[in-house]
Amino acid sequence: IDRAIGLTAAKGKDIILTRTKKGVGVNGSFKPYSEGYVTYRKNVLKKVSPSLVNLNATGEMVRNVQSRTKTSRIAEIYFSNRNAAEKAAFNDRTRPFFSVNGGEEDKLQKVFVREFFK
Repeated sequence: IDRAIGLTAAKGKDIILTRTKKGVGVNGSFKPYSEGYVTYRKNVLKKVSPSLVNLNATGEMVRNVQSRTKTSRIAEIYFSNRNAAEKAAFNDRTRPFFSVNGGEEDKLQKVFVREFFK
């Protein structure tokens, strides 16, 4: 069960990061950045696609997403850095990303069942 739970958490992390990189949150596309922030991303951060809402200004927040097995029945997806966790909490209020939707939950359930019964 430990392996199944750990692999399920790792898949959950992958789902969240892959979706976020594409500019999609739990409930669909992220709301656009403000014009001022797009200009900042273009001129200061030198982003190639400054209007792509992928919550990746510096990379710190997404780089610090981790998964781990806590007990034989619990795993978690978390931020390994307090600053990244604070950024994520702020972003998640306006652009929900740090969760899974029903379809993603089904995928995670399939991962767990497959690994559990191996």
